[in-house]
Amino acid sequence: MNMDPMRSALTRAKNAWNRADLDGYLQLYHPEIRLHGYSPAPLGRPEVRGFYAGFFEAFPGAQLEFDQIISEGSLLMVRFHCDVVHRGPFLGAAATGRSARLEGHTSMRFLGEQVLERWSTADFLGLLTQLGLMQPLA
Repeated sequence: MNMDPMRSALTRAKNAWNRADLDGYLQLYHPEIRLHGYSPAPLGRPEVRGFYAGFFEAFPGAQLEFDQIISEGSLLMVRFHCDVVHRGPFLGAAATGRSARLEGHTSMRFLGEQVLERWSTADFLGLLTQLGLMQPLA
């Protein structure tokens, strides 16, 4: 499979994210998207929109960068980081005004130029610690 269309779609999504263009970012996702890793059950399109809308509200101006991209067939695997400032409610906590870096990994299975299925892990424990919402582990 030609990686160029998938990488181009991913780059367009990152650029939309960094402009705080939620609708542009969500064009990456197929209408039948299944996002694994952010809740006990996979998220569908409405839940994906809600998750990212909440993230954008909590961290307006968040900047996403890709540290590594590996491709195999219809899969792209990405190691990423996102630099944020906590300016809105997040997981029930009021804004702290603190800066933080969220790091993670994601694997995306594409159908054409859209992600049909995605598996992600992100260091939300580290994020909460940086924001002062949790105590560091000993």
